[in-house]
Amino acid sequence: MTAFIPAIDSHHHLWDSVRNSYPYLTDGSRDRMHGKPLPRVYGIEDYLRDISGLNVVRSVHIQCGWNPTDPVGETRWLEDVAQKTEYPTAIVAYADLSDPLVEQTLVAHTATSRRLRGIRQHVGWHVDPRYRLAGRPDLLTDPNWGRGFALLEKFNLSFELQAFYPQFVDAAALATKFPRTKILLGNSGMPVDREPDAIAAWREGLKQLAVCPNVFAKIGGFSMVDHRWTVKSIAPFVTDLVDTFGIDRCLFGSNFPVDGLYRDFKAMWHDYHAVIADLSEIDKRKLFHDNAARVYHLA
Repeated sequence: MTAFIPAIDSHHHLWDSVRNSYPYLTDGSRDRMHGKPLPRVYGIEDYLRDISGLNVVRSVHIQCGWNPTDPVGETRWLEDVAQKTEYPTAIVAYADLSDPLVEQTLVAHTATSRRLRGIRQHVGWHVDPRYRLAGRPDLLTDPNWGRGFALLEKFNLSFELQAFYPQFVDAAALATKFPRTKILLGNSGMPVDREPDAIAAWREGLKQLAVCPNVFAKIGGFSMVDHRWTVKSIAPFVTDLVDTFGIDRCLFGSNFPVDGLYRDFKAMWHDYHAVIADLSEIDKRKLFHDNAARVYHLA
């Protein structure tokens, strides 16, 4: 049996759409991207079962479509879960950064949980409606949204960037304007377009982002962009991310239960270890544990 090094899962979700409202998950739009329906319930018991035996010592929960009219409700629920189970260790919540009253939302989030570490608001816009994450294409350059983004530094919060490569130039400009706010590029930069020109553009976009030392890259989310991925098929993307951002600015995340639609957790964790098998033990620990501990203040 493989002995896994201690790991921090830097990107996972929990939800219960039977008891709570998740418009983003239940309107059917996500089925178009994922190819099949997401489970209606994925609770902490499911997550703890999935990570059993894999030495996942801490986890970071990323917001996942809780009713946007009550974003603090998700943080309140997760804080209760964490007090009972010690998972998740950190919380990335939702806030509409274009809302004139967004500062009140950030105050409420931070008052609700000491585990709060960041904010995610989908900004991803793709020409193919199947992959659109945001309601409009211009959030990254919108002045009102930018004023909300500026507040993240005040609250010592990071931002989870879920975007596509044509947006990386604007994201890099944002990172340059706010150098003290950490930005985490989610799900490997969403390489959904697999034509050679698109892959080349994705790589060039990564380089533009990597110039900014406050931008980090999360490795994962491959089941969203390739339902049949293998170690061989994802290895070039992992290599590109690590080579571009450096070993100190990359971290693994499971993206469960979304990636669980096409891969069970243990198989995926084995595959990620296989992809980086040639790295030193120090570098492996950075990717699986140390970088996430540093970025999310999980000393």
